[in-house]
Amino acid sequence: MKIKFLIFVLALGLFSACEKDEPVYIPNSIISELGDEKVWVVNEGGFQNGNASLSIITKDSEAIQNNVFDQINNKKLGDIFQSVAFYGESAFLVINNSGKIEKVNRFNLEAEGTIEGLTSPRYFLAVSESKAYVTDLFEKAISIVNTQTFEITGKLKTSGWTETIKMFQGKIYVLNASKSMIYTLDAVNDVLSDSTEIGLPNPNSFEMDVDGNIWVLCGGESWNNLNGGLVKLDGNLKKLATIPFSNLSSGSHLVKTLDGDSLYFLYEGLKKMGVNQTSIPSINYVETPTGVNFYSLGIQPITGTIFLGDAVDFVQNGKVYQYSASGILKNEFESGINPGRFYFD
Repeated sequence: MKIKFLIFVLALGLFSACEKDEPVYIPNSIISELGDEKVWVVNEGGFQNGNASLSIITKDSEAIQNNVFDQINNKKLGDIFQSVAFYGESAFLVINNSGKIEKVNRFNLEAEGTIEGLTSPRYFLAVSESKAYVTDLFEKAISIVNTQTFEITGKLKTSGWTETIKMFQGKIYVLNASKSMIYTLDAVNDVLSDSTEIGLPNPNSFEMDVDGNIWVLCGGESWNNLNGGLVKLDGNLKKLATIPFSNLSSGSHLVKTLDGDSLYFLYEGLKKMGVNQTSIPSINYVETPTGVNFYSLGIQPITGTIFLGDAVDFVQNGKVYQYSASGILKNEFESGINPGRFYFD
């Protein structure tokens, strides 16, 4: 099968050399062979190298397909692939240093249009068929975009770098990483309606647990001798608890189990913590392979399957490790450069 596929790709390349006016597409059979339920691997690429890429792992985790966007759309994805968001039949690929968002069909990954003119987009949240919000690293604003006309229609001014944006129980929450704050966003009036100081530096991810409480993971600032940790708030942003890390090691990639009674995150390895615990676990949930530093984390919501990325040296292709929900290593894949996030479709 691989030999036939290689011959076919080479044949397409020869054809494109003669017919440069016609775009060349890899057949959608590449995607259909992977199945409808997929793991999307966001390969960031190297800064200013323009080598970001998308990998897809099959539902049964028996195969990985690299450079999927490039092959299907006959163009490069761009510079620093940051995140993915789904809405309806579309997926939105946020390309940070290229200042754009690629809209693709969620099922066959064909490009449908590009939102351009953004400064340094980070995360995307669609609230209707035509409206979405985009956080930004440098602009000090959250952009409002029309996902059908691909235009930037407005800005919500902020006091610094905005990071993760999510909707829980009809409320939109946004992290301000530079000011260590969390906002609620009113999507009807396009205003930031409330805010709370988190109290620990460098918040980078958050989740809502089974009790409706919000957990914010803060990475800390080793350069300022400030530890990170977890902060627990209620749905109205009232602070309930702070659980600091014991040292200056950074923490990232907070995710929850499907039922919301446990949290996973990266902090000196993979940690799993119940939402009723009051201290950071001292023991890692899985054994880290020799020479590996986990760079990213994703949990398949239904099965609890764990995916962990290793950026290796940030230059060569990275590695993805798949563990069972109970922490047993099942598979290892070679991904694109810097596998930074996982999304489940």
